[in-house]
Amino acid sequence: MSSKSQLTPKEAIAYGLLCVAVGMAIALVPLGIVPSSVTDANQTPHWVGYCIALVFILGGFALIVGFALAGGAGPDGDLPIDTPLWIYLTQQLLGLGIVGSMGAISSWVSFGSEPRAFTTTSSFSGARPASEVVGRIAFGFGAVLVWLFFIALAVRAARRIFKSAKRSA
Repeated sequence: MSSKSQLTPKEAIAYGLLCVAVGMAIALVPLGIVPSSVTDANQTPHWVGYCIALVFILGGFALIVGFALAGGAGPDGDLPIDTPLWIYLTQQLLGLGIVGSMGAISSWVSFGSEPRAFTTTSSFSGARPASEVVGRIAFGFGAVLVWLFFIALAVRAARRIFKSAKRSA
């Protein structure tokens, strides 16, 4: 078994392009090019489908930027110290785009005006309908957590970008 924990640039490009392709395929549904078998797809705003696609597309680009261009993560889990500022800035913006898209999706599920249908699954009772209120509360809690993470990520990115800019000046 290999102890390798980093992607090679070729692997990063391959996995990144696969993620981008999946995102592009998902984007074809709200465009109406690919029909959806989901029964409430007509009630879901198109922007929600685009946000779902963006998570995959931006994630694919983040893989490519982080591993193929920047050379992977350093010992602290961040990009290497000598990473050019424009690559670091691009990586941070991609991360904010991913988290922001996830926050928008979970916020819509929780706070959108249309009715929602939720299902719970357990090993004892199988799948069964769940309360809309409970589902909205769960997604609302998740949305708040995602937006708090977004804020923390933005603050951390700004601090590191300013620190990196000072170091390169």
